[in-house]
Amino acid sequence: MTAESLHVADARPAPDRPGPFRAFADRLLAVAAAATQGAARRNLAIGPLDLTLRAADPDLLTAFTRGLADLPVAGPGERRALTIHLLAGPAQLSGGAQPPPPAWPLPSSERQHLRRLHLAPSLRLFSWNDGAVWQLHDPAAGAAVYWAREVTAIPEWDYGAPLRNLLAWALHDAGRVLLHGAVVGDARGALLVAGAGGAGKSSTTLAALRHAGLNTVGDDFVALAGDGFAEALFDTVKLDAAALRRLAVPAGWVANPARPAGEKARLHLLRDMPGALVPRLAVRALVVPAIVARADSAVVPASPGTLLRALAPSSLFLVPGAERQRFAALAALTQRLPCLTLELGSDPAGVAGLVGQVLRQVAP
Repeated sequence: MTAESLHVADARPAPDRPGPFRAFADRLLAVAAAATQGAARRNLAIGPLDLTLRAADPDLLTAFTRGLADLPVAGPGERRALTIHLLAGPAQLSGGAQPPPPAWPLPSSERQHLRRLHLAPSLRLFSWNDGAVWQLHDPAAGAAVYWAREVTAIPEWDYGAPLRNLLAWALHDAGRVLLHGAVVGDARGALLVAGAGGAGKSSTTLAALRHAGLNTVGDDFVALAGDGFAEALFDTVKLDAAALRRLAVPAGWVANPARPAGEKARLHLLRDMPGALVPRLAVRALVVPAIVARADSAVVPASPGTLLRALAPSSLFLVPGAERQRFAALAALTQRLPCLTLELGSDPAGVAGLVGQVLRQVAP
């Protein structure tokens, strides 16, 4: 995959478009860099990326880094540096406060589910809810900005998968594909569990971690490298109330007890299950979960088409950019690896045992 393939226009191309987009991006990046100059910072390794996060508000820095899979560097290949400036509210500058970016001020924008987009090889801009949250990635500068109108404008999902779009665009440039799926396994290899929200990805992952002593590189989003390894990005596991009860999750593990209605509980593996999250696992098979009304679990064959339908829509919809290239990569993956359906019963230990059984079958 190349950077040139990452292009999603938010409207029909216009000859004058690069001018206002570039000027706005340069101004936004300059203000953000000035606001975070000398501020709190964290250095993290995420997949092939060496991140530096800078934030004028230390609490914002803590909130975002809590959900990132900061693990020892593992795996071959070139590493890429990226500095991300984090702001919420007006930027405090020496010459006075700078208001947050306005609602989308650029020409020929198109609404897509409260999103405004400009994605091109040299500049990626994303505005959510008419400027409530802005995200900018300048790949040539190795710099990015996440700027919310105020802390309360940051949606819960941005704490569960912090900086998801910015990381996805930088990972694309590093030859990775961002997948919406869970990956669980051990040194023998791993299963990639695909499915829309609520399909059972997270409960399968946590059951395998707690009852079979397996590892994961993530329960929601992972990066797939060209060598067939999945890489960790986030340390979170998200569960609904029923799964919390079924898996007997300790109340102290829930990081967002005051979460908005309808949002899932968020757990952090690096805090609650040290050692469970690992940097990389080799994907050996693709599975789609199916919750069944019985206690025992089972595995049955599935078609590549079934796995592609489980994996592609949410992977492509939730992160904008390079949809055709990512779809082709996902289709090739389903043709290359075994495809199975995991029928999930109500007994977590049985689910964990089934995952271990499948891993023994597909391990080289």
